[in-house]
Amino acid sequence: MTRPRSPILTEGELRLMRILWRRGSATVKEITEALADSDNLAYTTILSTLQTLTKKGAVIPTRSGRAYVYRPVIEQTEARRSAVHYILSRFFDGSADSLVLNILKDEEIEDETVERLRRALEQEEWGEDGNA
Repeated sequence: MTRPRSPILTEGELRLMRILWRRGSATVKEITEALADSDNLAYTTILSTLQTLTKKGAVIPTRSGRAYVYRPVIEQTEARRSAVHYILSRFFDGSADSLVLNILKDEEIEDETVERLRRALEQEEWGEDGNA
């Protein structure tokens, strides 16, 4: 029995998706060149990862001459939401409160960030017009 695909992007998939989100679309060669300075990944590794992303429905390939141009289908915000939902269900029993409290306890957060979060929560609680 095959293992089900991860509902979130792997680190390698995310690396390629960031390039596609930034550029809008790219060929394997263009992605290889974009990664040349930081991650010297082989052409075949990038192609294989793009094929996996295609199967996941994250990208769509379109033939352009002899090459395929890959375009992201999912937005970066959608990928972030998917990752957060996965983490919530897997590690926090679906409790957003537990996730946020864990972050606030374990990370150093500047006072101005905490205040900005407080204001955002107050606006959410009372709505944009101030009515509960």
